[in-house]
Order: sequence, then structure tokens, then C-alpha cells
Amino acid sequence: MGWLPHSGLATAAISVVSPHQVNAPSTIPPLADPSGRSAQPTGFTLIELLVVIAIIAILAGLLLPALSRAKLKATGAACLNNQKQHLMASAMYADDNQDAIIPSAYSVNGVLLGMAGGGYWLGPTQPIVGIGISEALALKWVTEGIQQGPLAKYGLVIGSYHCPGDTRRRNPVGRGWAYDSYSKSDPMNGGGWNGPVFKKFTEVPQPANTFMFIEEADSRGYNIGPWVLETKTPGWIDVFAIFHGNLSTFGYADGHAAGHKWRDPLTIEAARKAGKGIDNVIFWKGGDKNNPDFVWVWDGYRHPNWQPLQ
Repeated sequence: MGWLPHSGLATAAISVVSPHQVNAPSTIPPLADPSGRSAQPTGFTLIELLVVIAIIAILAGLLLPALSRAKLKATGAACLNNQKQHLMASAMYADDNQDAIIPSAYSVNGVLLGMAGGGYWLGPTQPIVGIGISEALALKWVTEGIQQGPLAKYGLVIGSYHCPGDTRRRNPVGRGWAYDSYSKSDPMNGGGWNGPVFKKFTEVPQPANTFMFIEEADSRGYNIGPWVLETKTPGWIDVFAIFHGNLSTFGYADGHAAGHKWRDPLTIEAARKAGKGIDNVIFWKGGDKNNPDFVWVWDGYRHPNWQPLQ
């Protein structure tokens, strides 16, 4: 028997939902926190903040030494580039002057002048002594002296005379301040502290083992005179610069440049004192055959009468 459309037996109850009921907010309560605390979000607790600060401190402790080492390497690379620029300019000077090594006495406007600045530039045109001198004025005098040196016309810019790691520039002017970072090795046509010197590059028997320029830190306002080593009675005289960790840069007569890392504590201490502007750090102890640093320097400080260290 079929369904009767209007029969009470076949009629289903249909509930009509109001539009207002569809959009009505839920009245279901939020889930309760089993611990009894409110489920609403809160800020960081003191312990959480301390943990974050501790993590940041640990990361800083790991990163800062790496950044410091990277900076030392960067200044060392720039310093080596300065050495190479010096060597290139010296080679061009030799090409124009019958193979002559840059002299420590040079004619300026017809007058023969001593190249007091590292043994290869004039030196500041006014004494950088006392207090009250501005850095701008001191740098002006240094620039004037460099411009009167034998390498001035060979493209060696003023910035090439300064290692970016040279901390002496932070010292007060007149009390350890200095701009120039390099000195010529005295046996390379210098003043002859220990006797005869090489006048021409062709006279140098082992140019790849012979110092031409040395990174130095004189505390007297600039690097005064060529760099010297006592060879008659072996011993230290002039100090080095160690602005790249315990490393100094050297330029060699064959045109290459390299760094040397020091091992002797007395050598490192003397160099650090000079960098801080402390005087009287020359002639320090330890210059003998038992010191590996001294033996290494002796081997590179070649001169016409050079002999192996005994």
C-alpha cells in the first residue's frame, strides 16, 4: 500500500531554523586547564627570559672571538698588500735608476737629504713632539715628507704607508702616535749600521731570503731610520710591529711578501710596548742562537758580509 501524501502517518516534523540562530555565537565553554590555571595566553616568565639571555650570551661568546680573528686576518691581508705595493714601486725605481735600490739619502730639489722616515722617505717636515698638535696637522707633515721620498712618483699612495691594524694612530699625537708602519732593512742601501750594504738588486745573492721592508712600530712619532739588527755582537736592536695577532709582515728583495708569527715572549712584549707608545724597548734580551725567532730574522737580514749564525 503506498504512502498517502497528506496522511498523518507519513507526515515528518520539519524544524525551521532562523537566520539569527545560524550566526549566533557558540555558547560552548572553553576547555578547562587540568592544572587549574587560566588558558588565556601570558607573557614570558622571568626564568624563560633568563634562559634566552643566557643563550644569547653563549652565542656572543662563540661569535666574538671568531669576528676578532677575522678582523686580524683582514688587516694582515691589507698589510701584505701594502708591502707588495712598496716592492712594486721599488722595482720601478730600480728600472729607472740602473738597478739601484732606493737610497737612504736622496736628492730633493738639488739638495741631498737623509731619508729618516723608515730609511726611505724624508720623515715629517716638522717634529711631532710635545702635546697640542692635532692629528690633521701631524698627518699633513707626514704626507709632505712622504711626497719628497724616492717612491713618491711611482704610484705609492699615502695610505700604502699605513697598516690599517697599526694601533699607534690611536695614541695621543706627540705621545706614541705614528702613521707609517714600515721600514727598509738597513743592508738594502741603508746607512750601513753593520758595515757594507747592497747598492743594487743584482748584488743580492738570495733575494727570496732577503728582507727589503719590515713592519715596525717605533714609539717616537714615526719609524726613524732603517730597521737594524746587531750583527757584530749578535742581538736585537729595533722592534717589530705585531698588529695581526703575534704576526709581522715582511717584504723580500725578490718582490714577494709574507708574514711571520713570533714565538719568543720577550719579542712579543717589546713589540706590544712599542705599539702602545712606550719608549726604550730596543736592545731587548734574547737575541742569540738559542732563540728560534732571532735565528729566523738573522737568516733574512742578509748583507754583503752575512754568515750563518754561530
